[in-house]
Amino acid sequence: MTWYGVSAVIAFRFKDGPQDVWPVWENVYLVSADSPEEAEAKAVALARVTQGDDDGSLMCNGRAATREFRGVRKVMTVQNVRAPEDDPVDGAEITFSTVELGSEDLLQDLVDGKPVPVKYVE
Repeated sequence: MTWYGVSAVIAFRFKDGPQDVWPVWENVYLVSADSPEEAEAKAVALARVTQGDDDGSLMCNGRAATREFRGVRKVMTVQNVRAPEDDPVDGAEITFSTVELGSEDLLQDLVDGKPVPVKYVE
């Protein structure tokens, strides 16, 4: 079996009024599977559990909302860089994303945890 990091996209849909902002979680699941397709199927099952509105109590940005699983963004092999034949261990890189930013100031804002516009590069 191989270890995979599977990135699942979960969106928040507001229950009332217009929606001009879409809050999104990108959840990365660590799964063991015989193929990338099996890993994706496992992650889809995990992500679907997060759907719903918590029995009507879910709030997002001060508004009643529901979580929707929207799909898998990527599936990546995870390995122990010091011993690739072994399972992931403490310090293993689970997944990574490549993004582009418009300026060095935005880079610093990202590092500081501030919201910034990014372009995902796949």
